[in-house]
Amino acid sequence: MPGQIEIRAILETDDVLIAAIIRTSLVEFGAAKRGTVYFDKTTDHLHEVFKEEKSAYFIAEEQNHILGG
Repeated sequence: MPGQIEIRAILETDDVLIAAIIRTSLVEFGAAKRGTVYFDKTTDHLHEVFKEEKSAYFIAEEQNHILGG
């Protein structure tokens, strides 16, 4: 039986896995091209990017496991 899904703000400890999910998805859809976030260094530090006012990046977790990861 699935657990309850928790939605929370991104943390520094999420950066490596989220960057991998993003890059894997771009490869899967043939979009890993220059000019995309695939090559953007900020993709590796998203928790910093989303500290800005009026910005947010949410993580979905189930039983302490990031969904999609």
